Amino acid sequence: MSTLLQQIGAFVRTELDLTKATIPPSVSQDIADLQTAISGINTLLQSDDVNLDSVQELVDYIKNNRSLIDGITTAKVSVADIIDALDSTEAGKPLSAAQGKVLKGLVDALTATVAGVDAEVKAIGTYADFLAGYNTPPTPPAP
Repeated sequence: MSTLLQQIGAFVRTELDLTKATIPPSVSQDIADLQTAISGINTLLQSDDVNLDSVQELVDYIKNNRSLIDGITTAKVSVADIIDALDSTEAGKPLSAAQGKVLKGLVDALTATVAGVDAEVKAIGTYADFLAGYNTPPTPPAP
């Protein structure tokens, strides 16, 4: 593989050397940059750098687990699917944080109301105490 790339690089360099005399200076700089890049690629291909193996392992992992990766990236909630209304009947759609705050306010208000009713019931006492007030015979009027 690297031999083929080296041959391609040599061909490109030869062709670029032949055309240097007839091209504008700005393109000459681009050609020089391209030659530098090709030289860098050739050096990299000839190296025994272990990091290249790590990169290849990463590429192989991505290829072998593409469906898993696609599942992770497509399983997220779209912003367009978030519902910002408590009266929505759309199943499978999440409520917005703003509606969560509204729900929390309703729960807190209901909790406070129940606590108030509980306090009133405790003030009345038991049911027997409540009825005792009604079962007491009336006091006769004073003569």
